[in-house]
Amino acid sequence: MSAAALPRSVRLGEGVQPGCGTALGVGMESSSRFVESFYAPPEAFDAGRVVIGDPEARHIAAVLRRKPGDFLHVVDGEGARHLVELIDCVPGRVTGEVRGTERVEAPVPELWVAAGLIRATRMDTLVERCAELGARAVVPLLTSRSLSANGISAARLDRWRRIAAGAMTQSARLFLPRVHDPVGVRFLAGVAGGDVAFVVADPSGASLAEIRLDGVKRRRVVACVGPEGGFTPEEILRLLTPSGQLVSLGWARLRTETAAAALVDRLAFLLKI
Repeated sequence: MSAAALPRSVRLGEGVQPGCGTALGVGMESSSRFVESFYAPPEAFDAGRVVIGDPEARHIAAVLRRKPGDFLHVVDGEGARHLVELIDCVPGRVTGEVRGTERVEAPVPELWVAAGLIRATRMDTLVERCAELGARAVVPLLTSRSLSANGISAARLDRWRRIAAGAMTQSARLFLPRVHDPVGVRFLAGVAGGDVAFVVADPSGASLAEIRLDGVKRRRVVACVGPEGGFTPEEILRLLTPSGQLVSLGWARLRTETAAAALVDRLAFLLKI
């Protein structure tokens, strides 16, 4: 069925009220983008169809009880949001046909967050909050004061990546935040690549309102937050070389996950991304 043959109420950009068997508020324009969406990676799309696996498939079929004929938004994590009509819907595997697509360009600069490793459950919160607020990548840092100085398990990394995907759909974003393997501070610049600026949270820094925006207008900006106890002087020096700035988040003593979210949010506002 072509898009032109669809009922007017389910054409691209023309949302209707949610309900079983109807389009699920499927307006594709930015004014109506705050509807529930689901994630499927680019490789799940082929020849105008998409196959959604767990855990999204189980949520769609078993929790929401969607059925063939219902419409959903499905994002691919690379800037595309698809209007999908379900044709098969069982727990574990949901199949649909793409009826329309909206694509957007990735915002520039790309905002990352690099945070000293803290207790795993609190790191869950950090990943979720920063991903919701617009961080395109999360880099766990192995620092001198990290509680998890020996790294983390593959299972925990997988969990953080699932959390990042859920945060993307929750916040109606279209780009999947990447969660990197933990690295030491001295390796962060190599992970971030060239044309990057580091903004390092530290009480000795200047107010974020005084940040030199011309100094962070790079392809990528990395918000750096230390673990409990902060970065050591040696780690700060490494982060400031060659293109870093120290900033203060105010007089209050914040937990790492709170400081990371605050810094990401304020930088996103200042950089208009």
